[in-house]
Amino acid sequence: MNYAAFEYLELIPKLLNEVTSLREKVIDLENIITPEIHLIKKIDVARYLGKSYNSINNMIDDGRLKENIHYKKHIKDNKVKIEFITNAIIKDKDKFK
Repeated sequence: MNYAAFEYLELIPKLLNEVTSLREKVIDLENIITPEIHLIKKIDVARYLGKSYNSINNMIDDGRLKENIHYKKHIKDNKVKIEFITNAIIKDKDKFK
C-alpha cells in the first residue's frame, strides 16, 4: 500500500487557512472599493434610479413610492421633509424602471 498520498492530507488545513485569509481580504477590498449607498434625499434617489427630480415627485404622487415603505415624511417648522429609506429603494429598484 502506498502511503505517500496521505502526506498531502496534512496540507488541507493549511490550504483552508490560506483560502479563508484570502476570502477575508477580498471582502475587505470590496468594502473599500464599493461605496456605501445613502439614499436619503430626493436627488440621491433620482440619480440612483436614473430618473429626474420631477419623476421622483411623480412617483410619490402616483403611489409607486409608498409612504412608510420607501420614504417617511417629517414636519419641521411647518415644512414637510421627505427622508427616503435606502434599503427599500435598493430592494425595489427594478420595479421603478
